[in-house]
Amino acid sequence: MTHTDGTHAPEHGLVAEPPADTSRRQQTGTDSSNRVHITPRTATDDLHHLHEVIRVDKVKLGFPIDTPSNAFFDQRHTDFFAKGSRRRTGTRKFTVDGMAVFMYVAKVTEQWMAYVVFNPAKHAINLDPWKGLPISDLVGVHRAVWWELHNYVCPKVALEEVGLRRLDLCRDHTMSSSAMNAVMTAASKVKVPYATKRTMYVSGNGTLESVYTGTKRQGCVRGYDHHACHGTSPKGTFRVEVQAHTKWMDRYGDMTTVADLSPTSITDLYLNRFEWSGFGTPAIHEHTRTEQMWEMATGTNATITPMQVTRLLGRERLLDAGIDPGEGTSTASLRRALTARLGVPHRDPDCPQVIRLDPRYDRPVEVAAC
Repeated sequence: MTHTDGTHAPEHGLVAEPPADTSRRQQTGTDSSNRVHITPRTATDDLHHLHEVIRVDKVKLGFPIDTPSNAFFDQRHTDFFAKGSRRRTGTRKFTVDGMAVFMYVAKVTEQWMAYVVFNPAKHAINLDPWKGLPISDLVGVHRAVWWELHNYVCPKVALEEVGLRRLDLCRDHTMSSSAMNAVMTAASKVKVPYATKRTMYVSGNGTLESVYTGTKRQGCVRGYDHHACHGTSPKGTFRVEVQAHTKWMDRYGDMTTVADLSPTSITDLYLNRFEWSGFGTPAIHEHTRTEQMWEMATGTNATITPMQVTRLLGRERLLDAGIDPGEGTSTASLRRALTARLGVPHRDPDCPQVIRLDPRYDRPVEVAAC
């Protein structure tokens, strides 16, 4: 039987076009005179470039197919039980350019359906698999999978008409473990409308490693220490991951088929669920200024030395923030001299240090609290 040709994506599909709406969020910074404001290393100054930093981590597709041959089930099959009934289901596992693909077929309401699940970040086109796949490369991975699955089933629709069943999106941030704990603690205390599940995972030393918020069938938003959970990313990588199923994709991204995928729709979906989940909630982080000063001494364009920061802030404060300054001394005279030289006034103890996550920035943004 002649296979359906679904190799050409429509012109309105995945192209690098920026989202038009830039009014949903405004950048929040601080000009307070009693604190240091450090511009994050990498920033997308507005929402137009968010599609460049939001990545795709998992995809599930569903589409009708012709009745499979008996040979499809003879090689490997699984029986599913649903409400006491039994239905015949066949599965396949294959690879596409180094990426594992899992496919299963089942008869649903007198129609044979095929479902394909894969992680596009593992495709050979992606040089950093732990980061997720750039949105601009997604259509190429879809085409590669589409051609390969024709070896096992005969789809009744073109690639553009294939239904979206699940789409995982992620955005990575860089921060210290204490900042991660502050962000997750703040998010876990926010009352999220319509959320039916809230799960928190705590490590052996008592710090939060993951916060999961969502519903049973529509999707969830998960924030977690990616390095602690997987070990594949650099230390200090915090990931916010949106796991969207059919209803969320349709309602918040206006996506139902592969043809609907675009940087605009994907960005809209991620931003909406990020705000809903509470991960953008301001969080009190007492070590914000300490980490900023240490960044000034150890960053690419360091203006002072680690020894000077140690003398300025004191060893105890650095150790409390989880920073090992090495050997050094701290004297009041040196501290006063460095304070005057750098123009860094002492922080008001009654004014808390507050940070929040913003999808535009790699690092948390400090928020004026006083």
